Amino acid sequence: MVLFLVANGIAQSISERLPEFAVLRSVGFSDANMRLIALAEALIPCVGGAIIGMGAAFLLRYWPTHFIPGSFAALPAPTLTPFVLLWALACAALLASASVLAPAFQLSRVNIIEVLGRR
Repeated sequence: MVLFLVANGIAQSISERLPEFAVLRSVGFSDANMRLIALAEALIPCVGGAIIGMGAAFLLRYWPTHFIPGSFAALPAPTLTPFVLLWALACAALLASASVLAPAFQLSRVNIIEVLGRR
């Protein structure tokens, strides 16, 4: 579900800014450069959100144990290892990469004259 939401947001963002991408293409940006711009546009909020979320989880990892009833006190305390942090960042990067695939290839098929003619 998160993949579809992120992909929809990225696709809408790119489709709304097609004239800007057409101008970049007319200035001389290659297809690879356009795809990298779209990927960076997806990576920044996804990885940034993962960093903020994991930072909050790291700061609050022991806070809920004071509110757990005594019967659950035998559960192990939550831990955040560097592996978990790296796994979260890798999942966020994978989510961003998967969500930008279709819009990035749409950018390579953009007809500059047609897009700029609509303005």
